[in-house]
Amino acid sequence: MAWKIAGVGAAALAGGAMATMLMKMQFSWSASGTELCLNGTTTLCPFSKPWFGVLQMKIGMTMSLIFLLIRKRYTKSLFLETPVFKRMQYGVKYMPQPRTYDERRYLLQQAVDGPSWHTLGLTVIPAAMDLVQTMLSFIGLLWIPASVYQMSSGCVVVFSAIFAVRLMGLKIQRYQILSIAIMVVSIIIVSIAGIVGEDNLSPKDIFSIRLHHVFKSDWNQVVGMSMILVAQVIFSAQLVVEEHFLNQLQLSPFLLVGMEGLWGLVLFIPLIQFLKLTPEGTSDAALLWHESFPDTWTKLSNSPFLCLLVVSYTLCIGAYQITALYITKHHSALVRSMIEIGRTIGVWALGFVVYYIFNWSGPSSPGEKFSTWTLVEFVGFLLMAIASLTYKQLLHFPSMSLYQDDNGLPVTVEISSFMLDRH
Repeated sequence: MAWKIAGVGAAALAGGAMATMLMKMQFSWSASGTELCLNGTTTLCPFSKPWFGVLQMKIGMTMSLIFLLIRKRYTKSLFLETPVFKRMQYGVKYMPQPRTYDERRYLLQQAVDGPSWHTLGLTVIPAAMDLVQTMLSFIGLLWIPASVYQMSSGCVVVFSAIFAVRLMGLKIQRYQILSIAIMVVSIIIVSIAGIVGEDNLSPKDIFSIRLHHVFKSDWNQVVGMSMILVAQVIFSAQLVVEEHFLNQLQLSPFLLVGMEGLWGLVLFIPLIQFLKLTPEGTSDAALLWHESFPDTWTKLSNSPFLCLLVVSYTLCIGAYQITALYITKHHSALVRSMIEIGRTIGVWALGFVVYYIFNWSGPSSPGEKFSTWTLVEFVGFLLMAIASLTYKQLLHFPSMSLYQDDNGLPVTVEISSFMLDRH
């Protein structure tokens, strides 16, 4: 059993880290296409195709459905997804125990029939939210180092807490407030390192950085970091919607991710022609509304290595989705959290390998050069890891008062395992 856990964990770690780096490598690789570059002199341009990246992500997510179909056939099962009452500990990992006879009868019937077509149709809502936030994230990845992109995803804890209080009526406890405060500090440190890290400023001047330093920086980096933060806001709202599907409508994580991928493909098809007809623009901002898929296919046909990157990314992100959800379902939040932390370290390590081992340097390199700003990013990463683990009570602050209510009694926090593990 131990080797199985280790194997699944290693696959999730490798798949997640490789997926981020492979997408960054795609955006950095140049190939000949049909459209002129922004400089207007050649068609040999970087493969800056965030919308095509979204398409790859949706194909990878749809692999969860393929996995469910293969599992159903292999196990000769009567159901596509695991029914609520057959999940670990009879469903308590995903939902409260039934409290009434009618609720129990409904769940038993759902275990036989599975989710209704109406429920599966409603998954178009989180699918649309995921489509938008993925696109914004990939726009950010175009101009932000892969490690900063990966670490910035930790800010979803902050936004999720805000939505939990405002929309779900949950109460934030003292230890969570302290964790969120640490997370905010880490986000500020990582954002500053990502935006001004390429300048000649010294990290020892980090506390003296003024607004004009940001304005003097590469605006692509400022926009990229802003896109990532906006994407995390949307993703946090998406978690609230997914919480309803998982806990109230009893969808399994596998089926929900697969349906989001399938709906994402359906929603994406009309966008292909629309993105082609929009004006090309003369700045990088045009990537938000314009992308020529004929140019994409031409670039792919002219670059076998680029095709390899695309296929590898799709397989890696699909493997990551399946293995990460398997860990969520069958193991503890600690294991999943360690995977997410290890994923960031993996992206960092791969960046150094690309830069120093494969000698892929220059302004468009997906690799990362070690500098004193790397140490600043590492401090931000440590704070982010501590904040994430203490927020989930996998680590505890050395103060019992943070875990007590106003009457001095221990606090209890009701959060679903899936939502908690997505942080």
